[in-house]
This record gives sequence, C-alpha cells and structure tokens, in this order.
Amino acid sequence: MSTFGGSGALPTSVPAELVDEMVTLMNAGHWDSLAQVAKKATLRYPRNLLGWRLLGIAQYKLQAFNEAVAALRQSLKLSPGTAEVHSEMASCLVGLGKYEAAEASFKVALSLRPDLATAHANYGNLLSDLDRNVEAEASLLKSRSLNPDAAYTHNSLCILLQKTGRLKEALGSAGRALELDPNLFEAWVNLGNVQTELNQFEGAAASYRQALQIRHDSVSALYALGHLQSKFGGNPVEAKSCLQRAIELSPSDSNLYVALGNVFLAAKELPRAWELFKQAQQLSPLVTMPARKAQAEFSVLLLDAAGAGSIPLDYLIRHAAYECHSYCVMPQGVAEVESDFGFLRGKADVVINMIGDADNGKAFLPVARNLADRLDLPTVNHPFKIMQSNREGMGSLLARVAGCRFPKTQEFSATQLRKAIREGDMSGFALPLIVRLTGTHGGTDMEKVETWDAVSQFVATHPAPSYYLIEYVDYRSADGQFRKYRMINVGGKLFPYHLAIHSDWLVHYFRTDMDQQLWMREEEAEFLRNPEQVFNELQMQTLRDVAAASQLDFSGIDCALDPQGRVLVFESNATMLVHDEKSEVYAYKNPYVERIKHAFNDMLGRLAIPR
Repeated sequence: MSTFGGSGALPTSVPAELVDEMVTLMNAGHWDSLAQVAKKATLRYPRNLLGWRLLGIAQYKLQAFNEAVAALRQSLKLSPGTAEVHSEMASCLVGLGKYEAAEASFKVALSLRPDLATAHANYGNLLSDLDRNVEAEASLLKSRSLNPDAAYTHNSLCILLQKTGRLKEALGSAGRALELDPNLFEAWVNLGNVQTELNQFEGAAASYRQALQIRHDSVSALYALGHLQSKFGGNPVEAKSCLQRAIELSPSDSNLYVALGNVFLAAKELPRAWELFKQAQQLSPLVTMPARKAQAEFSVLLLDAAGAGSIPLDYLIRHAAYECHSYCVMPQGVAEVESDFGFLRGKADVVINMIGDADNGKAFLPVARNLADRLDLPTVNHPFKIMQSNREGMGSLLARVAGCRFPKTQEFSATQLRKAIREGDMSGFALPLIVRLTGTHGGTDMEKVETWDAVSQFVATHPAPSYYLIEYVDYRSADGQFRKYRMINVGGKLFPYHLAIHSDWLVHYFRTDMDQQLWMREEEAEFLRNPEQVFNELQMQTLRDVAAASQLDFSGIDCALDPQGRVLVFESNATMLVHDEKSEVYAYKNPYVERIKHAFNDMLGRLAIPR
C-alpha cells in the first residue's frame, strides 16, 4: 500500500473542502491527522467510499492493521469491484501475518485490474517474504514494466536482488530508485546494505548518512551506520554516537545494546561492555532471526559470547529455512542460566555452540558446557569439544593420526617463557621457530624467529599473559611457492574451500597476489573441482581422520603437504570463516561454497528433533 490509486465514486453530499483536506493530509504523510479527519468523515458520511479508504490507508501507515482492515472492509462493501482497495486490504493482511488471505486479495485485485502496478509490486514483496523468489521477481518486473518510473518498485527489486546474491544488479536498482526519488529513505538504507555486502564501506557509510539527512531520528539508519562503523569502518566515535542516540530513541531494543557493547568490547572497555550486554539480556534473553519462509522448519539455539572467538556463521545461516535464537553466555552467567533454562529449552530443536576459540573462550566455555549438558539436545560443537581444541590440545588429539604431521606446539606463560629462554631449556624446540600470542588468528602478533634473542625481543614488544612456540616447517613446493589448502569439515564430510598461494611462508588469502595472478586462481579452481589431484587417497583418508580426531561437528582444516608427502596440519578449529565471494574475480568459488552451506543446513535438519 505504497501509493494512492484512485478514489472511486464520491457521494455528492461530501463537502469538497473535506475531500481536499483529507487528500492534502495523505499527500503530506500526516497519518495521525488523516486518521482523525477520515474517522470523523466516515461517522458523518458513512457511505463515503473515499473516507473509509483513506482511514484504512492512514491506519495501515500507523501499523494499526486490524483497524485498517475494518475500514477497508467498509470500503469494499460500498464498492466491491475496486481493485485498489483489494490490493490495500492485502497489504494490511500481510501486516497481520495472514499471508494466505493476503495472497488471495492480491489475486482478486489483479483479476479486476491486471495493469495495477502497485498490486504487482506489493504482491512481489509478499512473495519475496515467502521465499518464492522467482515468482517475486516476475511480479516486480511486471510492475516495473507497467510503471517504470516508480521508485518504490526499483527499491523492492534492490531488496530481492540483494537477497538472492545479485549484488551488482541490486546496486543498479537502488541507484535507479534514487534517481527517480532522491528522498526515498528506504532506498538509501538499502543502497548502504548492498554496499556493505560488497565491502564498499565508505560508500555504505555515506548512504546511511544520507538516509539520516532525510530521517534524523531513524533507529534503523542509526543502527546500520553505528554497526558498520563498529565492525568495518574503523570509526568508533561515530559508532558510539549513532548507537547511543538509537538507544535514546528506542530504549527497549536489545539489539542496540549489543551493538554498542561490541564497540566498547573492541576498545577493551570491558566493564561497560558487559553492563550493556546484561541490559540487552534483561530486555530480551534471545535475539531471533526468523526463517526466510512463512513456517520455519525447525528452531536453532545459538550459544554465543561476545569477545570469545565466535564461529562465523553469518553466511551459513543466512536466508535459512529455520529460525535462529541467539543467547549471550555471560562469564558470570550461572544465575542467568538458571533463570533462563526452561525458556531456552522450549525454544530449540538443535543447539549450536558458537564459542569456537578455546583460548579466548576460557571464561565462557564452562558456563556454556553446563547449559548445553542440561538442555540435553543435539549440539553442534559441544563446548566440551571446543575446550580441547586449542593449538596445543589439537596437537595431542592428532598425534596418533597416521600420515599427519602437526608442528610441535606448546603454550608458555610469559613467566615460563622468559625463564626457559634465560635457562636455555626450550623443551626440545629448535630454531627457527614461530612465536605468537595465544588467542590470535589471521597471522597477527606472530613471527618466525631465527635466534633466542629474537624470542626475547618478541616477548618484550608483545606483552601478554601467554604465548605459543610452534615448530617451523618449510613446506614450500618445488616451484618455490607456499601453498595452504583449506578443507571444511561438516559432520565428518570434507569440502574443499580454498587454496592460497604465496611466495612467503606466512600464507593468508589477503596477503597473497591471487587477484593479480590468473595461474594461481586457475590452480585454486582446479583444486576445488578435484581435490584428489592434490591429495591422494591415503592423504584424503588422513584428512578425514584429522576431522574425526578433532571431534568437532563443524570445523576447518588448514593444511599443506610436507616434503615427505605427509599432510601438514597448521590448525584445525571451529572459527574458520566460510563466505561467498562478491568479486567477479573469485566468483568461480561460489558453487563450492554453496555446497558447504547446503551440507551445514542438511546436518542441522538431521539433528533437529521434531516438536
């Protein structure tokens, strides 16, 4: 019900001044005033079609859907053949969650007027909400063909195209919507959302700021900009400002407290962060992501903890057929668990423990373990399994896997490491070796060192409670390049995810020259098509044994082949990122990434207990 499409027959007894007043209020978007005036008009002129219809539109805009339906029902009694009113009734029914009735009303509207562009557009939005994306696109394209200058329709297409992963097309639709209506708030927000997915963070921030120029106190735009600057933009001052203002405007929205808590967490202002997380949990014990269909197939409970090394599941659970409820585990959360236990038990068919880092999650995993044990539901990556999966613990788990080489790894407290260097007792480590902080990933805070003095210097310049010493293994290939392969384990089945090739031993995808070297991408594509060309059957069996020994239901394995043909495992843990590719340069990877997503969701479906 985004536009007004004709008034129908008007009783001659209605004063023209009243008609003008109602239409003026509608065009200005003064919905409260319109509702009041239209209600008075319907009381005085009960057979006035326009009054009932405008009352219905005003109540819809005010999200008073039941009142809107009642008003439009009166309008249809007066004029049952008015297609516009059937379309507007359908939109109200959508607001009430009565999707089948809404679809029936849209079909009546379109049978009466097949050329009614607004009905095609709004029907397309309903079909998109029901995850009937092909039908949704057809309906929206029909609306666009009937009225190519409707900014609203281009904006709806942007939402659908983003949802289905066609981000460049979505960008174009948002741009066209804004060409037609530069003040369309929703289009600026959606443009920012698409730019965020495309990693165009500066552009996204500019789009959200433009949305806020139109609606200064929009909580959704303040949240979007604050979250962007907190997670990607590197502007914590703007993030705090936006999120604090959003909380002032909507103090009962728990998501805002979580987002602001994450800003303080990143700044290591832990007391303030936990205060905000507690406030969020008091407002709403669960943060819910609805299923992308009318009826969720089952329900998933996510046990998460801020700052504890969460498993990055955004891509895997996006647009899922199940609903997800996220619960924040507190390090001091025993009391909260006791009070929330029965509530949580009724919300889950299957549990996913999101706390995937054994080092960073030390304060949270015992609480999560207690909760998972008491819930007694199928649990992906049970906290007890994660507790054994730090770098040193994984070495112990993999020690007996035939054909596997896991570099010797040992954790030292700062005091122990200084003493070992001073006394020359390095527990069997030889130079060169790798030293790194515990709880870090992505190659940060780690160095390959050639002397013991260099180890001492690393400790001096990287003060921390504890460190890992790791055996260095030269795993370069015959061509002098270092190759690191990533396999993803889903329920014991392995899927190739990527191959990173680099001239230096410290291999991470973002450090490589893959985007400039076609031969590297072609080699990666061939690995994804046929990993058995890299790992023979014995080596593939070793990788399967590594996955089994880790005991994790979902995990990644970063590995290579050493000069003797053994599988060299750098790490096997639950925190490895799986995501689709936005760049056309790497689009060849997406069919293989989608296989992982489908396998993950199939695993959850098998584990879920029917209600």
